[in-house]
Amino acid sequence: MSLARGRRGVPALVVALVVIVSVLSYVPAAGATGHTDPPPQADVFEVSDSVSAWDRAVLPLRADTASAAYTVPNAEWRVVDTSDNEANLNKDPLAVYGTDTEITFTFDDSLANYAGFADENVEVVRARIEESGDGTVPSSFSDALDQVTASNANENATFTEVDPSLAVGGDGTVQFSDTPSKSGHYLYFVAVNETGKDGFTVTDGGVGVDGEVTVVGMEQVVVRKGSGSVTPPSSIQPGDNATFDVDAGSSIQGTDIEQAVVLYDEDRFVAQSFVHEIDASVTSDFNLSEDSTLYSDIDEVNGVGRTADRIGALGVDFSDGTVSGPTSVGTIVDFIGEEASTDLPEVKDNSDDQDIVLDGSATVINTTHRDTEITVETFDNWTTGDYRFVYVAVGEDSGEMVTDTGTVTIEQESDDEDDSDGGGGPPPGDGGTSPGGGGAPGDGDDGDGEPEPPDDGETEPPQQPVVIEPPLTRTNNTVTATVPSVAANQSVALDVSLSTATDRGGITVERLQVTPSTPATNVTTRVTTGQGPPSGTPALDRAASVGYVTADLENVTDPDTTPGTFEFTVSQSLLDETDVEPEDIVMYRFTGGEYVPVETDYMGGNRFQATTPGFSTFAVGAPPAPAADLRVTEASLGAATVTAGDSVDLSVTVQNAGGADGTATFEVTADGEVLATPEISVPANATETATVPVAIDTAGDYEVAINGTTAGTLTVESLTPTTPSTGPGNPGQGTAGPGTATPPGDSDGQDGFGGLGLVVLVLVILGLLATGVWYDRRTE
Repeated sequence: MSLARGRRGVPALVVALVVIVSVLSYVPAAGATGHTDPPPQADVFEVSDSVSAWDRAVLPLRADTASAAYTVPNAEWRVVDTSDNEANLNKDPLAVYGTDTEITFTFDDSLANYAGFADENVEVVRARIEESGDGTVPSSFSDALDQVTASNANENATFTEVDPSLAVGGDGTVQFSDTPSKSGHYLYFVAVNETGKDGFTVTDGGVGVDGEVTVVGMEQVVVRKGSGSVTPPSSIQPGDNATFDVDAGSSIQGTDIEQAVVLYDEDRFVAQSFVHEIDASVTSDFNLSEDSTLYSDIDEVNGVGRTADRIGALGVDFSDGTVSGPTSVGTIVDFIGEEASTDLPEVKDNSDDQDIVLDGSATVINTTHRDTEITVETFDNWTTGDYRFVYVAVGEDSGEMVTDTGTVTIEQESDDEDDSDGGGGPPPGDGGTSPGGGGAPGDGDDGDGEPEPPDDGETEPPQQPVVIEPPLTRTNNTVTATVPSVAANQSVALDVSLSTATDRGGITVERLQVTPSTPATNVTTRVTTGQGPPSGTPALDRAASVGYVTADLENVTDPDTTPGTFEFTVSQSLLDETDVEPEDIVMYRFTGGEYVPVETDYMGGNRFQATTPGFSTFAVGAPPAPAADLRVTEASLGAATVTAGDSVDLSVTVQNAGGADGTATFEVTADGEVLATPEISVPANATETATVPVAIDTAGDYEVAINGTTAGTLTVESLTPTTPSTGPGNPGQGTAGPGTATPPGDSDGQDGFGGLGLVVLVLVILGLLATGVWYDRRTE
């Protein structure tokens, strides 16, 4: 499954990490002990001229989960080498930490079946993965090393030295702690340095190397910015939808937010194991897909994966953004590799004697709204019990993440049927008119053949359903429904299924829900769709509009303030023709003589949900093209006094509050008379400072301004005393260049630091491979 939007640098890195971490899980000579020159040369391979890595480096370093914000139980993950030596990765549970939380780490060489680091000095450095780099996806071990070595490392991570020299105890263990202040994905690594050399050096977030360095320990840590807010259903039945009320909160910046919920049978998952078998010696030419195999106890994942983009992979076109039904783990892993344009290991069954199916589903949405609902689907054949859910929300920077977890109970409906032998009468009090009970209407017959006495208490009025779904009348492209009575805040839902489709496709309104705030009778709802607006209503002033919907309400207090919700789809052929991405679709409401956008959520699979505060004509189309919005925010003069004919610099700060780069002509005035008309360019959502030379030939005091913003009073003095005129006289025509301030130069960083390898290895692949959830930020 994938989530489309944004940049591809991070997933490229993660695949690099898959390649390297999988290989570094290799455990040769698992029983070896007693080495005195850590680590032995035979167990080290070269990454670059200055950096090497121990082939067991993924094993001895672990973070203590005691201070984690939350933990999730994990399945067992093991690695096996060519000699059938085996080791456990010790990644149970998986932990997520909070910002500004102290995390304790332990380096223990015995976890790698080794005893050679006693009394050694090691260095500890951490790397925070950045969303940068060229996004190249490696296809072999050698390519993966190139991705995270040399100059690439400083493009892909920000580095911090945690401890330059840490003494390992006589028992081969040492502890250290660190407190990350920002959310994101971190890698901590322990290194042994050449005697007398500094090893890894960190300056302004960049890393270099002094002498020879061997990486001997690595651990990945995920740090969240907060928990957000997620309210799950307390319980559901198999086959029901699980709706989660989620709110990413104000800590996620920007308006482009991705949110996801994964729901799975935790007990079934943690009871299984995964074995990664290394089939060849580890060299820089090691190929993950050809030289290793992943054995999985789980044969299939049984559920629905609903994603925020169209999927064409696995030999199947999931054009509606939905993967449904039992899907093999091998297929999921293949799909992850296909999404990342690389090959991952072949998956084989590790449980030959039985078929193990994991019940689980996931829904990913892309929305501009932090507060929304995420619906996760289940199947009738799911087993009952407590299911684990994990909620994740990511902003425009994938390092900004909120996440939380909890459980949802899936249980069968309780059996409340009457066990009496009277034969199938209805429950007491509902009229008792069914055969076998024999009671007259209103008797409350309980099925024993004898009428029950009337209830002495007051009879409760029948409860109105929460949502009324009336019958519909269809005429061409119009649907009409009338409801005799609607209570206050009661919803009327119409399964409209109206399409504007032509030979080029169109929009389909699937459902409309209306909720009057006051009681009403004979409420009539009429919905009409079309390729153009109704007569008397102007068209949407957009380059790409894809259809129109008119919704009329009759016999409600105020249709203009009656809220409602549309569910609709847009055909892919129409999106392709109009060159509009699904994430950009917006529904507009015509009100007050103009089209105003309403809250529109992209639900994945070309499906959308729009919430309107009232009803009229609606248009569906692309958002308005970004426009520049340049304005002067500050102006000042370089001097208060100047000789006539000489120039003084006017400094002006211009802000572009728009979403597109822009250039504007500004007017510099002296007492209202134009002196200069410079052009100033400012990138989108940026601020620039420009300098404009100003010269006045006539002596006097002048109020200088640019576009109405006062820069100050300028006193112009003459070389020979004269009587100043009442105006600027013959003002010089000041000129200015493009007016764009030179931005701070890009830092060269640590250019050529000798090949830092394996410093951005993220073990989160364990969870990715296990659940089949893959966040793919494609280049837009």
